[in-house]
Amino acid sequence: MSKTAKFATIKLQPYPNRTEHVNIGLVFWRGEKVRLHLAADLHKLTAFYPQADIKSLREWELGLAEFFIKIGIDTLEEQHKYLKHFGEIRASEQLGHISFNDERQYAEKVQMMMHSLVTPARKTREIKDQTSNLSKDLKTVFRGHGWLGKSPTDISKHLIVPNYTLSPDIDAKADFAMLNGKLNIIETIDLRTTYNAQKRTQAQSKALMFDLANSIQGESIAGYAVLAGAIKNDDAKSTINLMKRYADHTLMWEDQSDMTFFLNEMSKKTQRPMLELPIS
Repeated sequence: MSKTAKFATIKLQPYPNRTEHVNIGLVFWRGEKVRLHLAADLHKLTAFYPQADIKSLREWELGLAEFFIKIGIDTLEEQHKYLKHFGEIRASEQLGHISFNDERQYAEKVQMMMHSLVTPARKTREIKDQTSNLSKDLKTVFRGHGWLGKSPTDISKHLIVPNYTLSPDIDAKADFAMLNGKLNIIETIDLRTTYNAQKRTQAQSKALMFDLANSIQGESIAGYAVLAGAIKNDDAKSTINLMKRYADHTLMWEDQSDMTFFLNEMSKKTQRPMLELPIS
């Protein structure tokens, strides 16, 4: 069954007597539950308003729901009204809405809205992208939750780093890696296209990546293999069995329980909340 969420843009307008402002995020409601998402990169904000307190904004992002509980404002209408007059940071007058079927689609749509309404446009170059569609899909989910790092050094911040170099000597790169006590390796295998020798070779290279990470880190590794298109593919059974041998967790992209478990794991390990949806 399709669900809906309402949203407003959040802008910073430091000079009330002027119309200049910059969009810095989005606030979403479904029912009476509220969640604020600020742009991952707030350089646009600091360029526009150097006095901006980024640390306080990040704390506000995580604590908005608790703040409303503390001051006794618990309905969408009251919260929206409050945010429309919240000093130099204000919500848009009108509410928009999105529809979605599950949490993954919700995260993707939130990210699309952020790109459309908040994130500054960047110049792009035409580069042939060899990344699998599943890896792109998973990156979209991670980004939507605010878990995705931008550089290899972000791994020290408990963020998930894509295309992470395990061993520069042999150019070994994991699809995703995250450090929280243990090194967490996430490998993706997209079997939604024809299963062939190339796919089998890819699966073997993923197994090798887990084995290599184990040899480098010893016992300090947790391995996650995420497979798409494998459930209904009889030819993929050998790949599933191979991943079960080398990864701690083998998860099916189309299996809601698998992905709920996986996203909960990532939320705990990144120490950042998941996009929470209230129970219908």
